[in-house]
Amino acid sequence: QQYARHIRCFSTWLASEGFDASLDAIDHRMLARFLCSDTARKRADGQSKLATSTNALRSSLRTFFAFAYDAEWIDRNPARLIQRARCSPPPPRGLTPKQERKLLETLAAADTPCGQRDHALVLLLLRTGLRISSALGIDVRDLDLDACVAEVRTSKGQRRTRLGLPHEVTAALKQMLDGRTDGPLFVTAGGWRLTRRQAARRLGGWCIAAGIR
Repeated sequence: QQYARHIRCFSTWLASEGFDASLDAIDHRMLARFLCSDTARKRADGQSKLATSTNALRSSLRTFFAFAYDAEWIDRNPARLIQRARCSPPPPRGLTPKQERKLLETLAAADTPCGQRDHALVLLLLRTGLRISSALGIDVRDLDLDACVAEVRTSKGQRRTRLGLPHEVTAALKQMLDGRTDGPLFVTAGGWRLTRRQAARRLGGWCIAAGIR
């Protein structure tokens, strides 16, 4: 349906510009003019389309004319020069200092084992900058809370590195562990290692509880 919509859009533009819309008459210059036109670059409300939207249009044209060429409907492929724009993902949105404070205050008020675990995990992430996968991979035996250090497996090559822990973090970890000396550091209620998906779902719930969108 998207391919059909894009090709109809191009066909309508050709007619509005007075071009011959037969396949044999279309060349790369027509396609270039179309892709530079407001029809291709702007939405119905006049705002510019996202690069991902224009990329989808470009892909539809490339695919359609490549098929037409392979099917021998045309002698040349006028869309062979079309390139997609490079779209990098947007940077992650971080918490503002106010949101961070609200989140930690909400977590600090939790008096359940899972709440204490989540508080310790979020503190560890915020205060050390660890990746979530590295944090969840820590075992209790990797910690030396008296020395305020942890051995962490980095995401690159599973190398181990020593990480200094702020006192605020070690205090939260001690409270969470409550004397436990082995196993994964962050565990579920059933004793299994907490997964990234579970941690993300829990964090989302705490953000809602703290009034953070």
